[in-house]
Amino acid sequence: MERRGNLKVKVIGAGVIGLSTALRIQQILPHAKVTVLADKFGLETTSDGAAGIYRPTLSLMKGNDLNKVKRWCKDSWNRYDQLARSKEAREAGLSTISGYHFYDEEYAKNYDFFYKDIVYQFRQCTPKEMSMFGNSQPCGVAYTTNLIECRWYLPFLAKQFTANGGKIVKRRLSSLSEVADDSDIIVNCSGFGSRDLIGDKTMVPIRGQMIRAKAPWIKNFVFSGHTSWVIPGRETVIVGGTRQVNDTDFTIRAEDTDSLWENGVKLVPSLAGGQKEWVWVGFRPHRSPIRLERDTYKHGNKQIPLIHNYGHGGNGVSLSWGCAIEAAELVANCVTESKL
Repeated sequence: MERRGNLKVKVIGAGVIGLSTALRIQQILPHAKVTVLADKFGLETTSDGAAGIYRPTLSLMKGNDLNKVKRWCKDSWNRYDQLARSKEAREAGLSTISGYHFYDEEYAKNYDFFYKDIVYQFRQCTPKEMSMFGNSQPCGVAYTTNLIECRWYLPFLAKQFTANGGKIVKRRLSSLSEVADDSDIIVNCSGFGSRDLIGDKTMVPIRGQMIRAKAPWIKNFVFSGHTSWVIPGRETVIVGGTRQVNDTDFTIRAEDTDSLWENGVKLVPSLAGGQKEWVWVGFRPHRSPIRLERDTYKHGNKQIPLIHNYGHGGNGVSLSWGCAIEAAELVANCVTESKL
């Protein structure tokens, strides 16, 4: 391994996980030469289409240690909450938002609002609040959280990363061997790309289709179980969404669009006066458990430390900074153990 000042770290993937991890590595190893390689950036990434509301879903993180998951969530929240109250909030795409989540008893059996002690003012809805919208569910909670809009947050991360001397390279990799000769440590944040890049067949695509609409009078987020949500963002309102497991159809389905809009209007009747701007389709890179661990990549006579940080599915934004902290610590441990 190269000496600390010449340490070459390659991060594969430029979504919210990859860019967060690359930036965090720079923060704790400021002399390392960190390069991000990816074939998709910005609008092309799954992260760009994410609703981005901080609302981590524990039922989608089966197999991971609960205490570790809670640490990822808390560490991510601390960063987002600080940014949302800073002068950088506008540039970073951060805002604070309040709203409601309605559900039934069956939903409650499988959903743990474990983030209730992290977000602000988490409480049960009053009877009056239960009747505010087109809600047909018997239960509801209200809370204040943060919205992280990746259309701004990804460029914000990239700007910080390159300002620190990092390099971003557009390149499609078919094998880690393509970067092994010029790497001391490789960090795999390739999301669903890990299925082909390292042969991880446990990766599962979960298709998501959402509508972006102009409806600036809507100010609160509203969820109904897992099936319907309306979230006001900076420029558009997000109307979602589908969760279609093992579905890799990238085309926009008119029937999904119609269903999403119909359900959204039922939930928030004032949405009916909104104007659809565009429809987005993407695949959440799901894995049970999320893979965040140290591995070794063998390349000829070299044994290259390989850090995996992927498989976050629909929790990518909510977990990104917390997972980046742990992944960067694994990188730092590799450097320490090499005694350089």
